[in-house]
Amino acid sequence: MLRERNPVLEELIDGYLAKPYSVLLTPQEEGGFVAEVVELTGCWDEGETAEEAVGNLRETMRAWLESALSQGLKVPEPLEARHYSGKLMVRMPASLHRRVALLAQLDGVSINQWIVGAIAEKAGAQTAKLAAFETTTWQLPRGAARVFSPVAGAGNDIGWAVGRSVTAQDPAES
Repeated sequence: MLRERNPVLEELIDGYLAKPYSVLLTPQEEGGFVAEVVELTGCWDEGETAEEAVGNLRETMRAWLESALSQGLKVPEPLEARHYSGKLMVRMPASLHRRVALLAQLDGVSINQWIVGAIAEKAGAQTAKLAAFETTTWQLPRGAARVFSPVAGAGNDIGWAVGRSVTAQDPAES
């Protein structure tokens, strides 16, 4: 039984497909690739090549979006499109709060300054790991994953990058 297409829903889906969602592309040990949209939980597909996996993912995204919107669910915005104020509400156990307060006092800084420093230290370590991986890896190794954004660009290839989004042409449009 064929369903009648809803032009309003189709226009909304096309709008989401035009946004720069991040795609995680992972080579599989047994061969082939899995491509998944980072922001859309459970939205993934696979293919024999990276290009095929990303091409297949486009139709999977359409089906995922149609299902979510038909159910009245909120569709997450792409990570790149989100605006951050610099304010963050954090809930933690009282015992951790006490430890943080003591450590901040020992360092002679406010709790906020101590937490920002701890987060910056952790984020810096992760960024350093990614930078080291990116500068020493020339080919995509098995088991590694790289993130790119396939829907916003006009490049000729996938544009591999570690830990950041880059633009790439939709393989289906090549």
